[in-house]
Amino acid sequence: MTLIIGFIFIGVTMEVIFTSIMDFIKDKDPRLKGETYLWMLPIYAVLPFI
Repeated sequence: MTLIIGFIFIGVTMEVIFTSIMDFIKDKDPRLKGETYLWMLPIYAVLPFI
């Protein structure tokens, strides 16, 4: 169970960091607005089993 939660946490964190950096590069917006989607949580939860 902790492995699944860990993968979800790492996946969401990496996605938010990546989207904030890409938005900064694209729009030159210094607010670093990162985003993620709720439907990505089950996808990150399944990753340890693949």
